[in-house]
Amino acid sequence: MQDKLNELLAIPARNEVSDGNQLLFDKLHRRVGFVPNLYAFLGRHDHALRDYMNFKSRPIVLTVMESEVVKLVTSQHHDSLYCLSAHVSHMVFTGMNEQAVNAVREKLSSGDERLDVLANFTRELLAKNGAAGEEALQQFIAAGFDHTHLADVILAIGETVISNFLFRLIRPEIDFPIADDIRQ
Repeated sequence: MQDKLNELLAIPARNEVSDGNQLLFDKLHRRVGFVPNLYAFLGRHDHALRDYMNFKSRPIVLTVMESEVVKLVTSQHHDSLYCLSAHVSHMVFTGMNEQAVNAVREKLSSGDERLDVLANFTRELLAKNGAAGEEALQQFIAAGFDHTHLADVILAIGETVISNFLFRLIRPEIDFPIADDIRQ
């Protein structure tokens, strides 16, 4: 039984996936320097990796940092260390200092009021299973967000839930610098 479990949760090497997914592995390797384990796992399925990558690369109106805030808060909510590590690394790489990133994680001010409103709005959506109170919606609007941003927030949460659940299920080795343990 343990052999079947190990087989079910295995992270494949490039030569163990389809030709089409090998091309996607190559694309990932060129883009980030390696194939993250969560992506590699999806490569075991003929279409899942391509579909996930297409979903992640869709056009959005949120800035890169706004999108990362939503993903960071979602990963924090789901206690997904793999995804937290990836998003902390990406946020620092794209210009947010580590103290501000940790402030978002700790529900403190990041120094950017718009990002803080977005983080709080995302927390409310997650805590209320997709619902948001009028006050949270008013703050979201007052921060300059509109219906297109709202759709992107929901899609970013959905995208992140996929990777959060994958991590929690398959428990791959974390292939990013490991994020500090900050419990909510």
